[in-house]
This record gives sequence, structure tokens and C-alpha cells, in this order.
Amino acid sequence: MGWSADAFQLWLVLDVLPYSGVGPPERFTLDVVRCSASWAVNALPHCTLEVALGRRADNVNLASSVHQLVSSLRRKQKAYVFLQARSLGLIGLLGATLGLSGGLWPNNAFLIFEGYTSGIGYRRSSTSADYVIHLEHWLADLTRSSAISALSVPSNPAALIFNAL
Repeated sequence: MGWSADAFQLWLVLDVLPYSGVGPPERFTLDVVRCSASWAVNALPHCTLEVALGRRADNVNLASSVHQLVSSLRRKQKAYVFLQARSLGLIGLLGATLGLSGGLWPNNAFLIFEGYTSGIGYRRSSTSADYVIHLEHWLADLTRSSAISALSVPSNPAALIFNAL
């Protein structure tokens, strides 16, 4: 059986537009504690993230960015989820047999999900408190569009809603 030891870091980048709709978006970066994404067949991809709420262990003066964001976060804000992975250099028996040295990950962070916020929430239990952000993939934009237009159907587009003769 083969195994390797890898370290992962996930973070969410949100571009939050002002409520007035005027002005550039403000960019927030949030550390992700848990991520669950789904790319099911014949369904729109979606992602659920739990973001860090508290303070950093290595610097208690730094609080999570989510506290600055909560009052202005709403639906349809642009979101990017990034992953940085690195091997810790520990390769199991099968990996050593195959000659793997642990350099299986790209050197830079890479985008694993791009979409929009579709819901936000706060979940609390007896053992934890979580701020949850739900994302929908940018492919959802296609569900709010139509192939019927004056460019794709030169005759009357209304003719397409009737049965064929």
C-alpha cells in the first residue's frame, strides 16, 4: 500500500461590491477550515466552505477577515477558492518502490473553484462555531440565459415555442 504525507492550505478570495453598486469591489481573503465541492453529472457544480472565525494561533492580534466582511456579504459576490499543496517528503512503501520523490504538486497555488456566493450562514454546536459560505459555479450563469435571440434565430423567436408542423 502506498501513501504520502502532504500539507494543504485552502483560502477563499471574495470580491465584495459596495451596497450602492458604485465603485470597485473590496477584496477579502479568508482562511478555509473545511471545503466540500461537488461536480455531479448533469448538475451545476457547487461548493460549501467553512471559514476560520477566531484569531490566528501564531499571532493573536490578527482576527479572521470574516468579521470585517459579515455585514456586507450577500449573494452573487465573485468568489475564488485556491489550494496550495506541498509534499512533506514522506513517501510510503509503494511510492518508494515506484521511485516517487514527493514532488507531485505544482509549486504555486492553483484555482480549484470559481463562482459566486449563493448563501451564507452561521452554525453553532456544543463543540464548534462555524461561518458557512455556499458557492455556485459560474456555469450557473448559463441557466439564466437563453439561446433564443435575434442573432441565433433570424425569424421571430416566438415561433420556437409552438409545436412543429
